[in-house]
Amino acid sequence: MNVKSIALSEVAEFNPPAPALAADEEVSFVPMAAVSELGVMHVTEHARVADLKSGYSYMRTGDVLVAKITPCFENNKIAVASLDRPHGYGSTEFHVIRPRKEKLEARFLVHFLRQDQIRTAGERRMTGSAGQRRVPKQFLGELAVPLPPLDEQRRIAAILDQADDLRRKRREALGRLEKLSQMLFLAAVGEDNSHPHVKLSSACELITDGTHYTPTYAAKGTIFLSARNVVSGVVDWDNIKFIPDSLHMELQKRISPRLNDVLLAKNGTTGVAALVDRDLVFDIYVSLALLRAGSSLLPQFLLAALNSPSCKKQFDGALKGIGVPNLHLKDIREAKIPLP
Repeated sequence: MNVKSIALSEVAEFNPPAPALAADEEVSFVPMAAVSELGVMHVTEHARVADLKSGYSYMRTGDVLVAKITPCFENNKIAVASLDRPHGYGSTEFHVIRPRKEKLEARFLVHFLRQDQIRTAGERRMTGSAGQRRVPKQFLGELAVPLPPLDEQRRIAAILDQADDLRRKRREALGRLEKLSQMLFLAAVGEDNSHPHVKLSSACELITDGTHYTPTYAAKGTIFLSARNVVSGVVDWDNIKFIPDSLHMELQKRISPRLNDVLLAKNGTTGVAALVDRDLVFDIYVSLALLRAGSSLLPQFLLAALNSPSCKKQFDGALKGIGVPNLHLKDIREAKIPLP
């Protein structure tokens, strides 16, 4: 089939204006946290139009939401809006794309935008300073989208939806295992705080983070992990990026991750830890902290402690930033864990 490609701006409307709504009308509200890295969104918040500040992104069911700020864009926070009210508003850090229904299927567009090559190209086009870099609307509008017939778009989207569903079920299973791990941790350590508590800075040999610069990616080379690769106590080695080996040689002068290190997400999705379970050479981005257990601490115990409710509470209380939460190394080092 000979499929032509058309610029996205020609088959979709960007950031459509909101209609005039009554001040007391209740609308769905979609913060960044409501959109997952797996392309799913859940509405749990509502607001009256009169209570909303100007600048929020207007949306309707069927619109495509694209996180424009780092690291949410890199983490693939892209989804079809599914609202429980006729109208909705959300984070100012969303690009809202409304496909023309006679030309473009929303689910097909989501899968197109979630491709690794689109994400990598978008990272290169980001503007702004470190920590506040954003993908410009122009980049998305210029993307050449292949446009098979609508029925074919729906068929392709349905197949990819099934694959996404399998990934979600795998993540849910890992989440249940993590909850079991936390229960076992609490049963072993106890909830009465009878054991001495020490700062992570004292219990760990090393606490640092990855490079603060967005690297140039490559088709092959050295594995490069970010917060999107840390999922409920397990490193996702399937959805990885690569950097040139020459860049790796520079990055490893600062930090060289190794087997049994613990990686902690500290930007975007924060406070999720995973144990490095493979003896591989890789580098990490600033969205990950690396903790190396000291001589009196087992790496597996460190992992369980970091994922415990007590540690999560400390991390949540230390979050910084507006819109996209950030966990600073200073606060990680100050957090306390029990040490039997």
